[in-house]
Amino acid sequence: GQEAHAALSNVVLMKLDRNKISEIPGTEFLFWCSSLQQLDLSHNRLTALPSDMGLLGQLRILRLGDNRLASLPDSLSDLRELKVLELSQNNLAGF
Repeated sequence: GQEAHAALSNVVLMKLDRNKISEIPGTEFLFWCSSLQQLDLSHNRLTALPSDMGLLGQLRILRLGDNRLASLPDSLSDLRELKVLELSQNNLAGF
């Protein structure tokens, strides 16, 4: 609730690589993390990203390599500050 929001609202770097994560929470979690500038979810088991990833408006670096992603949400185009998008070793098609 409120305590989690307060704790996450100032976080600018989140490293969650190599944790066997298969799913990212959606809207509420992403809204709480709106200050994130770097997010490392590489070397996990992600098969999809939340459709509202665009809520991470401050994000500059997004590392998603070595997952099981088959597609990317359209909302990634809303990440205007994004400078690095690492997607190697996934199952992406249609690029």
